[in-house]
Amino acid sequence: MLLSIIIPVFNVEEYLPQCLDSVLHVYYAGIEDYGPNWMSLVCIDDGSTDSSLEILREFESQHNFAIVKSVPNGGAGYARNIGLQNASGDFIYFLDSDDYILPDAFLNVLNLLESDVDIVCGNAYYGDEGQLMKECSFSTNSGGEFCKKLYELTNIYYPCQLWVYFYRKAFLESNRIVFPKGIVCEDEEFTWTALSYARKVIKRQNIIVFHRQNRIGSVMNNISTKHIHSLIQVSRHLYTTSFLSGVEQWIRSGLSANVKILLFPAGDTGSTLWAPWLRVFSVRC
Repeated sequence: MLLSIIIPVFNVEEYLPQCLDSVLHVYYAGIEDYGPNWMSLVCIDDGSTDSSLEILREFESQHNFAIVKSVPNGGAGYARNIGLQNASGDFIYFLDSDDYILPDAFLNVLNLLESDVDIVCGNAYYGDEGQLMKECSFSTNSGGEFCKKLYELTNIYYPCQLWVYFYRKAFLESNRIVFPKGIVCEDEEFTWTALSYARKVIKRQNIIVFHRQNRIGSVMNNISTKHIHSLIQVSRHLYTTSFLSGVEQWIRSGLSANVKILLFPAGDTGSTLWAPWLRVFSVRC
């Protein structure tokens, strides 16, 4: 099986049908080239209190490529780890349950999923107005080289954004890469760790997903001190890990930029408030 799509689900009854329909479109569009067993969908309901689980169960009953698991609420990282345990595809794609795939571009990336590539990075629309991430295409032989090249071409840091990546499952397993427990920004640590180990990373400008921002009820739309403490925990772990050669400066800059966004979403980065957080991340003000 080529691909498993993993979706953690928590109280998204308004958006979940569109998300599932986009996956269904991709599945049927891929059958001609890859056969009926080319893809699996693994949905983990993380203790939803709305009708999300019922929506998932109905979808599972109608489509045999879908697997639904229900677990007590443990956070998105915990749910994704359960998804990884139940995924059978050679490659893994993590989709947020309030986002939706753009099928044609998504399928065009599949021919890059080769046995010797660890990570493939696509592109995305994001936000209410459908802003486009800066486009670029290249291949690199390490995660550090990928981060450097990405910044040179786009002048931005966004390797933490889980929904633009395809990961080779054997690569994740051999390096024991899973989501950390008990923190909010688990995708930060997962993605940076994966890039630290990666030996071949391909970047393409194919727009594979529409990512919603500022959704009411979203974890990232309810910023608390836990977000900042989680980023500090992630940074401490990453900075003290010996395998980060070639990636450290990009992790430092990327994490600092994300803390800045969390604290000042409107762009008001007054030095009095921002300076202490810069010092926490050892970045010069």
